[in-house]
Amino acid sequence: MAFFSKLKDRLFKSSSKLEEGLDAIVEAGGEIDPPRAAPDPEIPAPEPEPEPAPETPPTEPEPMPAPPEPSPTPEPEP
Repeated sequence: MAFFSKLKDRLFKSSSKLEEGLDAIVEAGGEIDPPRAAPDPEIPAPEPEPEPAPETPPTEPEPMPAPPEPSPTPEPEP
């Protein structure tokens, strides 16, 4: 139970310190900055259309090499 009471005391101490700091800020009466207008978004220049690639006649793919023939397996001797 002592652990929880210590924890409770520490929480209240830190919250009261935060409250004191907040009160000090409010008493100082900070100035409110007027809202700034958002800058106009930059519009990027349109990109020129890419030139079409010159047409080349389609080339036939190289034929696949023939698979190697399997070597004959020797028959088992009885």
